[in-house]
Amino acid sequence: MTRLSSSRHQDFYLQQLALLAETIKLRIGPFVKDVLDLSRDLWANPVLHPPIVSLIETLSRVLDAGFKPHLPAVLPVMLSVSDEPPSEHRQAAEIKMFHALLTFGSNVEEYMHLLLPVLLSAVERPDASSALKKMALNTIGGLAQHVNLSDYASRIIHPLIRILPGATIDVREAIRDTMCSLVFQLGADFAVFIPMVKKVRIHGNALRSWCLGLLQCLLANRIHWLKYEQLISKLLNRERLPIEQGHIPMSVCCFCRTVQLLSTYSSWSHSNPAEPAAPTDSSKLAVNQQHLKQAWDVSRVESKEDWEDWFKKLSTELLRESTSPALRACVSLVDTHPPLGSKLFNAAFISCWMELYDQYQVS
Repeated sequence: MTRLSSSRHQDFYLQQLALLAETIKLRIGPFVKDVLDLSRDLWANPVLHPPIVSLIETLSRVLDAGFKPHLPAVLPVMLSVSDEPPSEHRQAAEIKMFHALLTFGSNVEEYMHLLLPVLLSAVERPDASSALKKMALNTIGGLAQHVNLSDYASRIIHPLIRILPGATIDVREAIRDTMCSLVFQLGADFAVFIPMVKKVRIHGNALRSWCLGLLQCLLANRIHWLKYEQLISKLLNRERLPIEQGHIPMSVCCFCRTVQLLSTYSSWSHSNPAEPAAPTDSSKLAVNQQHLKQAWDVSRVESKEDWEDWFKKLSTELLRESTSPALRACVSLVDTHPPLGSKLFNAAFISCWMELYDQYQVS
């Protein structure tokens, strides 16, 4: 019926399909292929792009990881929007598409080589509106919370540096937030970069050169990024990066939090089931995966004493990086009562492990 209807009725039917999927949730599973086939058949009509993208977004949100097998068929169709002639309709469709990409979360990790060129092209296009550029930047920053972008860092940073001098204030703020997300995610891995600004010639490690090079670019354009400067200062001094600086601002988080896999963990591993659970903070804290990666490294562990010391440090680091505020609050107690770290190890491990990138989970 939808295929044979007029565009106006097709729009309505697609909206109703999205509402139906939202209502029946996982029970839509057996019909997803048919729904996506319908979406692909109707994609030739540009007027239907917004309701089709909304329908795909709803299916992704409902199925979560179960939507991943459908991405090879969905992504090429959605990304084809960027091949259309420049127009206001195209930009509106791209904004809607970028919003949908955030709901895919970690499912798109193996497709970032397809997504990033489209996102960065939108950022650099002269005819792109500020709203489109901001949405593209926010999408990159939002995906950085779920996807390992270390292999693509230079491909992201170079375009951001190029457009920075002529960017509007709101786009500059989006660039800043995206840059801070990358710095927070990669940490010391920035040492592989060559300085961004060729005029900078600083002896020492490449990390310091790169960071100071970008700082000089900011100063040359009279751009003051206090948040970025504080983050870089801690990075250069090898200090722990504050958790709050790894977060995307609230304006972006409203998009990024569409994929919620876990509720907040509390110290349930030793609680009495008969007792009512204590109220907990519902907000999940960010996990610094680079710190955990360094903590679980066993390349220098040989003797029995080394393994005992390694386990103790890993237990403490898991508590420190846990997504649960309740578990993090126990870090100071472990210093005075070390056995507590072993007792809370399982809960802390699970809360961190579920947030790790796929390759980190394997390692």
